Parts: sequence; C-alpha cells; structure tokens
Amino acid sequence: GYAYEQAGNFGQAIVYYGRALDMHPNLVHVLIGIGRAHTMTEVGKAQEYFRRAIKLDPLSAEAHDRLAGVYSFLGERELARQSLEKALEIDPKRVSAIVKRGALNLQSQLYDDAVIDYTRAFSEAQSQQVALMAADYLNFGIALQSQSLANCPKAAPLFQQAAALIPGDDDWQKRVKTFQLRCGR
Repeated sequence: GYAYEQAGNFGQAIVYYGRALDMHPNLVHVLIGIGRAHTMTEVGKAQEYFRRAIKLDPLSAEAHDRLAGVYSFLGERELARQSLEKALEIDPKRVSAIVKRGALNLQSQLYDDAVIDYTRAFSEAQSQQVALMAADYLNFGIALQSQSLANCPKAAPLFQQAAALIPGDDDWQKRVKTFQLRCGR
C-alpha cells in the first residue's frame, strides 16, 4: 500500500493496506497507512483508522498527529489541539505536530504562540533535515507579521521561500503577494 500511496494512487493504497489488515488486523503502522490514504479520499474513514491505531498503541505520536490533522480539517480545533498535545507529549520534536499546532494558534489569533511554535518547528526541521511545505513558510511569515509589522524583515524571506516553492501557481503567488504588500514589499 505504501508504494501506491507515495505514487498518489490512494485507491490502490487502500486496497493493499486493506489486504494487509485482513491478514493482520492489529498492525498499527498499516492502520496509520490506510488512514493516511483515506485522508485523501474519505476523512471519516481516516479518523476511524487513526483512532484504532491509538487504541492499539496509545503512544503512537504519528497516530495522534494524524488524527489532529483530521480534526483540524473538520473544524474541530479543540480536539485537534488535544491530539497535538498528546503527540508532542510522546514526541516533543515531532515537526509536523509542532507545525500543526502553530497553524492552530495562527487560526486562533494566538500570534505569540504561533511564532514560538513555528520558530521551534523550523529549528527542528533543520536539525532533522525535514522538508517543510510552502504553507509552513507562508504561515510563519503571517504569524510574524500579525504579531508586529516590525517583524516584516523577518517575514520577508519566508514569503519569498513560500513563493519560490510553488512558482507556477498564480493563485498561490497572489496570496503570498498579498502578505508581502502588507510589509510594503
């Protein structure tokens, strides 16, 4: 299933993960895999699989982190925050969970907390050699800018990187430009 998932063929990934679960229904990494694939197709099913994984292994930071992503997508911010706190309690250096918490803080207009989370996430990502998404650069810049316009010199390179990571998407470029203009650039 993993190979199909990586190739973006989520339907086939679900089939193969399902076959593995038919043979071994309690494999946490397979439950997480099929949950990831369902995240792209049926969020409700993804939620079920992540919950099953957590029931089997309550110390799976990845399962808690992934479930938080589903909750966030569904607009369940408090449940997302609880799942992220659990993931970070288990693995305090989990970059994806730190980034997700930063995004939640940004959505909740907790700019100081968002800046702290993004600063930490970027530091951890660098030390762990984890690639960040264009949205992470944009959100970090927005958090800095929202905290204070005096942070525009710090936000500017983040906006530039966000734009550089998705060069051919005009809508994305316009979105990034909107925040660049707030800093007078």
